[in-house]
Amino acid sequence: MTAIFLAVLLRLMLATLNSSANDNHLAVGQYIAIHNSFPSTNEVRQAYQPMLYHAVLGAQIIAIINQPYHVHVRLAQLVNVAAGMVTLYVAWAFINKTQLSDKTKLISFSLVALNPRLIGTNVQITNDSFVIMFGTLALFFGYQFLIRTSIRDYVFMVICAVLASASKANGLVIAIAIVLSMMIGIIKKVNIKRGTYLKLTLVFIVLFMQTAFITGSYWRNLQNHGSIFWVPYPTSVWPSWSQETKVGRAGIVSVKKAIFSFPIFSLLSKPYIDFLPNYDYEQKSYPDHQTSIWTTFLGRASILQFEGPPSWVTAMDRRSSREVLMGRLLIIISLVPLMILFTGFLRKIISLFLNLFVQQRPNSVFLGDLLLMSALTGYIMFVVFFSFRYRDFSSMKVIYIYPAIIGIAYVFAGELEKYYKVLSKHLGKRLVLLFDGVWMATIILYVANVFMLLGQLK
Repeated sequence: MTAIFLAVLLRLMLATLNSSANDNHLAVGQYIAIHNSFPSTNEVRQAYQPMLYHAVLGAQIIAIINQPYHVHVRLAQLVNVAAGMVTLYVAWAFINKTQLSDKTKLISFSLVALNPRLIGTNVQITNDSFVIMFGTLALFFGYQFLIRTSIRDYVFMVICAVLASASKANGLVIAIAIVLSMMIGIIKKVNIKRGTYLKLTLVFIVLFMQTAFITGSYWRNLQNHGSIFWVPYPTSVWPSWSQETKVGRAGIVSVKKAIFSFPIFSLLSKPYIDFLPNYDYEQKSYPDHQTSIWTTFLGRASILQFEGPPSWVTAMDRRSSREVLMGRLLIIISLVPLMILFTGFLRKIISLFLNLFVQQRPNSVFLGDLLLMSALTGYIMFVVFFSFRYRDFSSMKVIYIYPAIIGIAYVFAGELEKYYKVLSKHLGKRLVLLFDGVWMATIILYVANVFMLLGQLK
């Protein structure tokens, strides 16, 4: 398939040119390779995180420990490219199982595979690609298990959920979504006997607690810092409802502005994040789109250069008109899939609510849908909580919800199919062709954005 070939090619090209990342995760892997032990946060800053990805890096770096630094960088990035390929394979396997038209499947998968932020994540040295990969696998097998109660799917679900949480703390959302879905299956008597479902739920909880909390950094952080979610950054005062206050780089200034605003014209005016020197953080008036979670999500998901490592982001006073134009085109074209995703999300939530509280005994597909929607909703809530807790714009990252990317694809694909049916039935072939053109233009702009970054990195 052309989309898969292009997605893999773009990742490999970027991985061979990129040499920087948002955080220094490579230092953790190098420490493990040299000392054959895990570092503390006093030794390496990123050691506060679960270290499955870093342990894999350490095992690989041992073989090339005497090679130059740039060789370590390339190897670490290729590990994440491989994780990205697994994610794409599972995403396609999931989308292909749906009862949707081939066109809907192809469009939905292409938008996932060629999404600029997912590509950018897969070529950086971070643990995000691992939690996205294992989160995707856990939801894939979890969905299969809840629908057909296969023990094989259950075992793989447990393993992948543990590995997701051993990769990054936001992997815990997957485990919570799984337990919630299984508990509702028990209450609503879906599929198999309550006793069997209850036993499987308890086994999942026990195995998860025993393995994820030990293999991750959670137990160590609890012992040393009093919280399993400890991070070495100062927390902020919670924002008020409407009174605007700045903490560091805005960021969250109020609940109202963060959740109930969508300053699209601000985003179109400046399709990037406004970076400033430390001394000017409190004095600067930041663009409105930087204080809304949703416009920040849109910018980060659509534009590689919206934020990222230093080599990816051009200073404001040196941004070319071509970069700004590319950003604006990406934002405008991305409003269409965003609208479809939003309406699909609302439709799914309403449908699940009715099945849960109105229908006496929903079928097993309901539990599969519940798992995907619980994970997706859980990740959105996680980002909101995390953003309110730290308030700096760096906390409002769309990649934090990407472990639920097959949930995003599932909601989008189902709603896209409905849009096509309405267009073809009531509005004619010309509008259908125009709609097709929107997706072609979106994919072309996604690819052009990656090539623009490749040009910057040469």
